[in-house]
Formats: sequence, structure tokens, C-alpha cells
Amino acid sequence: IWLLLWISLTSDSPNNHKTISDHERDYICNLTGSTGKKRSMTLASIPWKNIFTSKPLIALFITHIANLFGLFFFLTNLGKILTEIHRVPTQYTGYILACGFFLTLLTSLSSGIIADYLVRNNVMTLTTARKMFNSLTSFIPVLCMISLCFCDESNKILGIITILVFLA
Repeated sequence: IWLLLWISLTSDSPNNHKTISDHERDYICNLTGSTGKKRSMTLASIPWKNIFTSKPLIALFITHIANLFGLFFFLTNLGKILTEIHRVPTQYTGYILACGFFLTLLTSLSSGIIADYLVRNNVMTLTTARKMFNSLTSFIPVLCMISLCFCDESNKILGIITILVFLA
């Protein structure tokens, strides 16, 4: 279904689009400086060395690799943590994890809306918003993982809440 919608509703440029009006086409072309001509770009013309030696890009790669390693390590062991450490019955772990993944969906959508609001109302710059939300999505799970180390069977509810906050 998605592929059919994509093929039928999109085009390579405003000049090739089937359903927009001439006014919309002119507006988009004037706004973006699009002439409808394809740019001639080759792989050799892209500054690969500058891209891959860029310190911000290297830092971004390192943070994302570390974040994904921790996330997938944790996700593969979540059921085991709930059943063996917190003594949650196996039949309930799926419900708990489903709630956590639903919270992930909600926070992903709402954080984008909040960031757009903050940038649109000049509360912070786009760069600051990106740095802040990237930092929050890194530091909050770290704090949850550290606090999870201090939760055992006697702190079952706190452990479950910590896991839910981690996933959110």
C-alpha cells in the first residue's frame, strides 16, 4: 500500500508533479530556486575526504554506535531482566514491554513537536534544540540503566518504571 501511494503521489520535481497547480509549482520553484533541470553530480565531485574526516560527523557516528550498542544489548535482555531479577511472571513481561514501546512512539512524536515549537517561538536555535534533545535521549537511558542496577525483586515496581522510562 505504501509503495503504491508513494509511486502515485510523488515526483522527482515540482515540474513533473501531476496534481499541483501552476501557482503552487511556480511558488515552490521560486522558493527553492528549482529550474527543473537535474544537477550533474558525480561520485568524484563529492568531497568524501572532508565528509569522513569531519569531527562533528565522527562524534555523531561514535555516539550513535554507542547508543545503539547499549540499546540493543538492553533490548535483547529485557525479558530476562524482568523475569529473573524482578521476578515478573513471564505472561506479563510482554504487556510491560508493549507499554514501553508504546511510550517510545509517544515520546518520539511529542519530542519532535516540542522541538519544533521551541525553535518556531525562538526559545532556542535549531542547533541548540538538536543538541539538547540528542543529549536527553542519551543521558536519560544511561541514568535509567544505572538506577536499574540498584533495583531488585523488592523494588519490582521501581524496576518496571525504570525500564519504561528507559524505553520512552
